[in-house]
Amino acid sequence: MAADGEARFWFGSIGDAYNWTINRADTEVKGVWRSWAKRRLESELSDIVRVASGHKKDKVAIGDSRYQELWRIADEKVTTFCNQHNVPRSSIEAQVPALTELKALAQVPVVVPHQTAKRIGAGAVGGSMLIIVLGIMCGFVHSLFLFGMSVSEGIGHGLHWLIHLL
Repeated sequence: MAADGEARFWFGSIGDAYNWTINRADTEVKGVWRSWAKRRLESELSDIVRVASGHKKDKVAIGDSRYQELWRIADEKVTTFCNQHNVPRSSIEAQVPALTELKALAQVPVVVPHQTAKRIGAGAVGGSMLIIVLGIMCGFVHSLFLFGMSVSEGIGHGLHWLIHLL
């Protein structure tokens, strides 16, 4: 009770009570709509993540256009939801960690030029060494066959030497 003996109401007037009720109802309705929209978003994102997982199982390369398209669609849906419902994007990304993985799959890997040069150099040196070793082996086998024929004992003598060497 107030000091002058009159009862004081929480609201100053009926208009204040009406406005509070409308605002409260509006907040509740927005909460319900946000909840439904969030469930729909989660369902759509789970479909996108499922498709990306299928591509990953099929060994689709990282940075492929399919991943990029899936990321674009997911990013668009999340951005739309966040803008419509005043939800921070970090909140959605924290609740759906598969978005971070999808984003990583959509990124084209960066190739450092010196790594490519090292691989090309290693391939050239390795290929040259392989050719040299094969040439030496072929020359050795050829000399065994010629040695056997020069003694006039035929190819069998050269094979006999080869078998003893092995």
